Amino acid sequence: MAAPIEERVAYLEGKVEEHSRGFGEIRELVVHTDGHVLGVDRKVDRFRTELASHMDGVDQKVDRFRDELSVRVDSLDHKVDRFRGELSARIDSLDQKVDRFRDELSARVDALDQKVDRFRDELAGRIDRLDQRLTTRIDAMDHKLSRHFTWLVAMQFALLLTLVGALIRG
Repeated sequence: MAAPIEERVAYLEGKVEEHSRGFGEIRELVVHTDGHVLGVDRKVDRFRTELASHMDGVDQKVDRFRDELSVRVDSLDHKVDRFRGELSARIDSLDQKVDRFRDELSARVDALDQKVDRFRDELAGRIDRLDQRLTTRIDAMDHKLSRHFTWLVAMQFALLLTLVGALIRG
């Protein structure tokens, strides 16, 4: 009767060792997935940094443009004060030119606004797809871990029953 118990214990020890190796594989899978998520996180951070840098450059250009326009407007203001009568026709012409510039600029800004909206929608779609893929992978890993955990608990319970049975018979 002792031989069958020793065989069972050896069998159970083999199964426990098998499950222990399975945990190593799960650990490696989690580490690999964690590395992948960190890589995506770094890409998002780089993109955000690059986009912020680009926006800072645009902001600086706008500031320079504003400063340059401010100087030009001040110069025009002094000329208008000195040559009010002579420049009346020129001011009317300039006013029309500014209106055209505003209309052209407004159209360009509208086009840029639409482009930004498309870009934002594209990025949102890409982020949603990435989120869906990541959620699917996490769910699959969670399912696999749950299954391994259930088997491990069942094996431990079977081992406990075996040991209790052996102690009761012993």
